[in-house]
Amino acid sequence: MIQRLSSTRLAWYTIVVLILLLAWGIFLATAHNPIFKSLNHINLTEWLVLAGQTRPIAVIWFIALCIAAGILLINGLCCGLTRLVTSAIRTRSTKQWMFLALHLLFLLVLGCHGLALILTQKHSQVTLYAGQRIDIMGRQIQVKAVIFNDDITILTTPKPQQRKMMTTDQMNLRHNKARITLFNDQGSQAADLYMLSPYRDRFFQATITEFTYDTDRGEPGITLNFTKNYFNLFFFSVYAVMILTLAGFTAITWKTPHKGDHP
Repeated sequence: MIQRLSSTRLAWYTIVVLILLLAWGIFLATAHNPIFKSLNHINLTEWLVLAGQTRPIAVIWFIALCIAAGILLINGLCCGLTRLVTSAIRTRSTKQWMFLALHLLFLLVLGCHGLALILTQKHSQVTLYAGQRIDIMGRQIQVKAVIFNDDITILTTPKPQQRKMMTTDQMNLRHNKARITLFNDQGSQAADLYMLSPYRDRFFQATITEFTYDTDRGEPGITLNFTKNYFNLFFFSVYAVMILTLAGFTAITWKTPHKGDHP
């Protein structure tokens, strides 16, 4: 059974199916953009319920994609534990052991991606202004102030033109920030949030995705994404080890051309 699951033919057929599913996904995402875009903003379980009620075809596609990816993951794991382990033991080669480690680390990274997709809590596109607060993921967050020191017309311009105005000459990421206070069971903590510089507390993260402007209020605000991902530290640790292993494998397999090889 393990031999069948580790076969190259199974890997080939599964990759072909994945390519076809991804191509189908591109078509579906174009035809049903809002439901696919919402996958970035809500938890997977909530998305499956929402898509099942409005776009069942998206759920069918997603489940088929997960099954195909799972088969490929099992195929890679079985291949690593049979053929690559046997080859490493037989040859007693450092290169073979590093190749096995690289293979397994890559599968672990893919597995972490899958777990993060399933288990990550997220709440996106939350717009807040100074003085407002929100209860989310076991925390209460209050916005004390939103400070936008660049040209405010950038925020009042329609979105297509706004993106073109957000150049390094007109907008400095360190000039603009939000001052927030976070309350939890342990007390309160003040923090400054900048674009591309989120607040992190173990598994919790609050990120400014954009600054906005309310003409009725006459003041700027912020749009936030909140996530709680229990695999971030483990994932990045494994990813770093994989990169180091890849560098080591490249170093020991690198072949310098001999002088006589040049024409």
